[in-house]
Amino acid sequence: MVYSDGFEINNPLGSKAGKQALNGYYLSFPALPRHVVGLIENTFLVMFGYSAIEKSLSNEEILAPLIEEIIGLERDGMEFQIDGKPTKIFFLFGGLRGDNLGLNKILDYSSSFVANYPCRTCLMHLDTMRTSVRDDPTLYRNEDNYNECLQKEFSASGVHCDSVFNSIPNFHITELKNVDAMHDFYEGYVHDALTACFLKFIEDGHITIEQLNHRIKCYDYEYNDRRNKPEPIATEHIRARKLKTSSGQMKTLVENIALMIGDIIPNTREWEFLLDNAAAVEEIITARKQFLHARNTPKQKFYLQPTVMAVGPDDCPTFMVVFDNIKYRFRNVVEAIGAVIAITFVLNLNYNADAVPAWSFVQEHLFEIASKKKCPVVEEAARILMPWKDV
Repeated sequence: MVYSDGFEINNPLGSKAGKQALNGYYLSFPALPRHVVGLIENTFLVMFGYSAIEKSLSNEEILAPLIEEIIGLERDGMEFQIDGKPTKIFFLFGGLRGDNLGLNKILDYSSSFVANYPCRTCLMHLDTMRTSVRDDPTLYRNEDNYNECLQKEFSASGVHCDSVFNSIPNFHITELKNVDAMHDFYEGYVHDALTACFLKFIEDGHITIEQLNHRIKCYDYEYNDRRNKPEPIATEHIRARKLKTSSGQMKTLVENIALMIGDIIPNTREWEFLLDNAAAVEEIITARKQFLHARNTPKQKFYLQPTVMAVGPDDCPTFMVVFDNIKYRFRNVVEAIGAVIAITFVLNLNYNADAVPAWSFVQEHLFEIASKKKCPVVEEAARILMPWKDV
């Protein structure tokens, strides 16, 4: 992946602001493990561009060395010593990252967000964009309509010229559908949604600002989140809808908020909304998958089968069945358990490897469905527990 961003090496607020501005171009490898790819030493500087000179040159002239390097890595690869043996590794260009302005500039889209067609992802006109609240896939940019845009004036297309990145084999810039996560998501949508939910929870008496800050302070953050631990939140900041948090802190907050306060917030519409946007549940699912995959052997593979999850307060949790990256919600745990049994039988699946005895017991003695194999542990549990069934 290529990342680009501009910065000022001198006083950005002084009288000489902008005179020494530079654009940096960097390479990263997102396929590396998260704890490795996040380290600054694993983001590699490729080149600098002097902003004052870049204004008088085209992207093709400025980025020619970078494009040549990318094509060389794909075509020729690099030699490495692996286990004492010379090994050639070839690389594949995965795309570009950056903020909206930076990406629009280096891709030769509009650098003005009040142009007729300011979006690099779609062909929605600015007037429509100001009132639209729905995504329209029919307006997405693709290679065909991009080529048509090259024949039109800039005001009718939002494209200045054919991007130099299109010269990279098997790549076209219209394949890039990524957004500016920092500004659009964490400092935009997530910030506004989270402050609105916090305000609602406080006004309804579900939580106080002191409780919220105590949970944020005492939460056991995962290793990669400790550098972006959120700061205490002030009531006036919530009411003003302006939290004093960085994008990294906001990311940490929204990904963990379900586990921070889930035991004291009732199952309201706002809470369900937060669950849909929080990543804590996804982290648990991922960890569960990794636990099962660690037990794989050459002869047997373990996959995450239909699983019941309870999220939220103890007195009113939300029950979900997670299967094939889909989360099904149920009113109570009985319905959720029944759904697991039904999905398992209809799709001829297995129960999770570390929970076979428990699910076999439920299947045989609560749902009265015979198992293909008898399990001694299940039989012993039934001998002890089933006499209490009618008590």
